[in-house]
Amino acid sequence: MNTSMTFYVRALCLLVLACGITAEADELHKQQIEESGISIELTAERQEAGAASSSKHMYHLVFRYTVTNNSDSPWALFTIGHTGKAFNGIVYTEAFGERNVEFSLKAFHKPVDRSCPRRYLPIIPKAVLLLPGDKVRGQAVSMLPPRLHTPFDDCSPPAFFPESIDKARFCLGATRLLDAEADHVALGNIPADISNRQQLLCSDLFDL
Repeated sequence: MNTSMTFYVRALCLLVLACGITAEADELHKQQIEESGISIELTAERQEAGAASSSKHMYHLVFRYTVTNNSDSPWALFTIGHTGKAFNGIVYTEAFGERNVEFSLKAFHKPVDRSCPRRYLPIIPKAVLLLPGDKVRGQAVSMLPPRLHTPFDDCSPPAFFPESIDKARFCLGATRLLDAEADHVALGNIPADISNRQQLLCSDLFDL
């Protein structure tokens, strides 16, 4: 992890610890997402960052989600980051069009149009297994105003990120599995074919 990203992760963790889940919050978006037998209850809240924040980051954005598998198939949910990268519940953030951003928990693959440094550990998506009828809850956090954050921020040229942001959306990455593939996910082995079949389950755009 490069120096700037290490600082970003540590600073965001301090903000979360300083505020806790009891900080005064403004609800920015609430939505029930239904797709392919997966149900997602999503809430996005803006919370005051508290005394640990700098003047640049007076708020942070907290996403709370509950995912229910109402289908007859097992699913892989890419909500726990990537090998070779620290993951502290910090949501990935990237451009979505020219003036919007996408917050996500999803599988990333090495960009084909950018040059990336050699790594001791490859960046491979990790996933949790969601069997039929199972339910999982979680939350993810971003600083406000948001900044670019993906597993490949050290690649060049830098990815585009808008200076002025109008709207945002939140997405979860998921793959419907064959029964024989469920054991791979349960053991933490995610073949490329599984992450390549990822579906993005996304909210509507909302104002930041």
